[in-house]
This record gives sequence, C-alpha cells and structure tokens, in this order.
Amino acid sequence: MLSRPIPIRPNYFRKCGTNSANLLTALTETIEIPNEVSVITLKECVLFPQAIMPLYIFEPRYRQMLRDVLAGERLFAVACMDEAARSQSNDEPPCRIACVGMVRACKQNDDGTSNLILQGLSRVRVLKILSDQPYRRIAVNAVQTEVDLSAKEIDEARRITLQLMDSLHRLGAKIPAELIEFLRKVELFEPMLDLSIYALCASSCVKQGLLSALSLRQRCHIFQTQLEQQLEELKLMRKLKGNLGDEDIPCN
Repeated sequence: MLSRPIPIRPNYFRKCGTNSANLLTALTETIEIPNEVSVITLKECVLFPQAIMPLYIFEPRYRQMLRDVLAGERLFAVACMDEAARSQSNDEPPCRIACVGMVRACKQNDDGTSNLILQGLSRVRVLKILSDQPYRRIAVNAVQTEVDLSAKEIDEARRITLQLMDSLHRLGAKIPAELIEFLRKVELFEPMLDLSIYALCASSCVKQGLLSALSLRQRCHIFQTQLEQQLEELKLMRKLKGNLGDEDIPCN
C-alpha cells in the first residue's frame, strides 16, 4: 500500500475556528452514509469521526477512485489493515471497524497525483468486500456509539480528560497548547474524545481498538488509562533526572 497519510499538524488547531468540530458534528448528522463505499486500506493508519487526514494519492487505482469519488458524493472509507488476517488471497484485509470520510479539499498536481483533505464522518462496520477492480469497494453499515454514561459522568470524564492533558503538557509531553485549547471548546464529549485519541495516541493498534470500542464508557476509560500511564512515566523520568538537563543525563 503506497498512498500514505500525512500526520496531523499542530498548527491546524491555530487555523481552524473553535466551533469547527461542533459544526462538523451537526453536518455529520445530516449526511446519510451509503451502504457501499470505496475504501483505501492503509497500514498502521486509523481515521476517526471529525478528524482531519491529509492524503497524498499517487497509485493509479486510487487516482481512478478519487476521480469517481469527486464526481459523486465525495465519500470514501479509510480502513486500517488487519495484519493478522493477511493471506495469499487477501494481502490488504481491512479491520472490521473503519471510518467513512468526506473530501473537503483536493488539489490535482501536474503529474496526475493529488493532495486532498479527508474529514471523518462516521464509524462503519465492514460487512464484506464487494470488488477489488479497478479499486476496492466494500459493503458497510454505519455504527453509532453507545452513550452509556450519564450527563454527570460525561461532565466528570471531560474534566478528567482535559486535566490529564494539561498535566502532561506541563510535564513536557509533546501536546500543543493550541490542541488542548481547541479540544476544550468542543462542546460535545464524544467528538472531543475522538479528536483527542486521533491526535494523541501514537499506537495504531491502540487507535484501532478505540475506534472499535462502541461503548463511550469503555473508550473513555481506555484512553484515560493511556494518558495516566504516560503521566506516571513522565513523573518517574523527572524524578530520576533530578535537576539535570537532558544533556547532563549521562552524568547522573
């Protein structure tokens, strides 16, 4: 698989309006996800609803796919490759939960390649592969998150999640202040949580697990546990370093 995603850039959060995620959530609710979509299967890459994914398209099959997508509803899915399911008959098996996104902007280059911005809309369950030629199409069902937290629990989960990110930032974790400020202004908890996971989880395995976690309680618990582990590691590192700077660590 050669078409590749470009990591999300911290300055995205400086440029976008504070209500962009809230507006996208409203937009998502008005868009009907079709039962069949084109799909790009990417190794170690997971798209989330509301998230922004820049893509560089240069393979012939995906150039054709992009032309067809832009001529239609501008929707296609991104699925993480299921490495454990790879076989001689299927060397690009998709994970069972993927995300359908909408092409928000696209620039075709002189050499026929394209740079595009895909914005996640909805989790989908991959039911089956319909065809592989000239590019892959899959049958899907849109899936909804089970909101199994009370309003009070959601408020507390939001407070704790933001507090953990603030603590990590203060201890030197690579979490842009602009990101935390942006997330703080996202009104609904589920979009805030999904955007946080997409931006901060380095492991594609963990991301895929969280994309597949349809219980809001479970998704929140797993992510908060990840943040807590990172926080404990940073605290331990700071304790071991004492007053030494990074360049002085070999002297410790």
